[in-house]
Amino acid sequence: MDLFEMRQIGKTDMRASALALGGGWLAPPDQDDSVGINLVRRALEMGINYIDTSPSYWESERLIGEALVGVSRESYYLSTKVGTHPDRPKDYSPASLRWSAQQSLKQLNVDYFDILLIHDPTEEDVEAILAPGGGLDEMVQMRDEGLTRYIGIGVRSHEWHKRAIKTGKTDVMLTYMDYTLVNQSAAQDILPLAAQRGVGVILGSPLAGGLLGGREPDDAKLPRDWRDQFEAAHAMWQWCKDRGRCVRDFAIQFCLALPMQGVVLSGPRNVRELQEVVDSATKPIPQELWDEFQREFGIVPAR
Repeated sequence: MDLFEMRQIGKTDMRASALALGGGWLAPPDQDDSVGINLVRRALEMGINYIDTSPSYWESERLIGEALVGVSRESYYLSTKVGTHPDRPKDYSPASLRWSAQQSLKQLNVDYFDILLIHDPTEEDVEAILAPGGGLDEMVQMRDEGLTRYIGIGVRSHEWHKRAIKTGKTDVMLTYMDYTLVNQSAAQDILPLAAQRGVGVILGSPLAGGLLGGREPDDAKLPRDWRDQFEAAHAMWQWCKDRGRCVRDFAIQFCLALPMQGVVLSGPRNVRELQEVVDSATKPIPQELWDEFQREFGIVPAR
């Protein structure tokens, strides 16, 4: 599988590597800064040209900004998020969204974003965001001003995704943990709508929050509503282990095979984990093994 195939993102002019780099785990508090910086630089060297982050991911923005010093701005795409800045958490007012974007420009040491996403609003926030003069209109204004080239949404609520897409104002959506080996709910509604409206897709967490990362899934700290996903993930892990395979190979390739105008966003913690994802994406899986997997779990990659 060609994980560095350049894919069109919706109706934008962006052609990004099929595998993108997520910044959610590259700057945990217990990790030296150099680990995250080296991760970003190695991803760029490998041909990954799309990087996503957020001010809510610890020091991710700052480290990405340091890693990109001296790198041509035209050689990569960069997205970040507003609405969940740790200094103004869950504040989706127009003024705070703009303030957050301006802080992120400083942290990332860039003049503009390629994509700016509204991040994780609750259902209670949606009405105010979509109201005339609300947060979404402020995002449109920032796009018109050139602060960001494109705007979008990065949430878990399918209803909010659908409402935002139907406004015609958004260019991109980031969906999270709902197109994986253990949950394909996005394929039922929001992915078809995005394709119909020409909205690009950033497919987040192909490893289902680590459940499909390769190690035996552990449910000790999982939210209760992950129970079904955990049980499915554990069964898949065991099935792969019995055959001398890694479930991560199946998980990554399943997502990369989805025909969409967008990319798959993986969030490794370090260069070693990045290499694991790349190896899984490119390791051959015989068709007969996929056929057996389908018979066992009822899941087959889209074609």
